[in-house]
Amino acid sequence: MHAENATAASAVNSMISLDDADQNIIALWLAQRPLTTLRSHRLAVRYLQSAAPGIELRNIRLPHLQAFVQSLRGMKPSSQATSISVIQSLFSFAYKIGYLPTNPAVLL
Repeated sequence: MHAENATAASAVNSMISLDDADQNIIALWLAQRPLTTLRSHRLAVRYLQSAAPGIELRNIRLPHLQAFVQSLRGMKPSSQATSISVIQSLFSFAYKIGYLPTNPAVLL
């Protein structure tokens, strides 16, 4: 993992409360992202955690994701779309590597 991405992953992990497994998945996912997108990715993860406080990734279901989408109201439509896309990417990654048995974000 690049030093910049490791630092970015640490920044995400220090901003939100996640278990170690979730932190590792997010760090792996962020390691694949260009530095120019890390800020939007970190923000989207924070928005998700605010909408589903204390809930681990593997326990997030469609109602939590719908609350996440609702929490984005008031943002520019392009910012909403970016945040939703980022979370869909995170869940898709976690599903593809076998961390999640299903991908509830595909329904967004």
